[in-house]
Amino acid sequence: MKIEDWYKMTERPEERELRRKLRRAAIAEWIGLVVLAPLSILFFWMLLAATPPQSSAINDLEAEEAAP
Repeated sequence: MKIEDWYKMTERPEERELRRKLRRAAIAEWIGLVVLAPLSILFFWMLLAATPPQSSAINDLEAEEAAP
């Protein structure tokens, strides 16, 4: 008999309920991670798409200096 099996057979109902709650919390955290990671990437990409390139100010300055 494995020690894990012995613990399961001898644990009290409160311990069993605590283990269930911890397992549910861990599952909820994983679901949150699966949802949050793609959303974070999407919002970061949207931020990059909405902002102009940083070299545009340098190009505008060079264009003004080059124009007679």
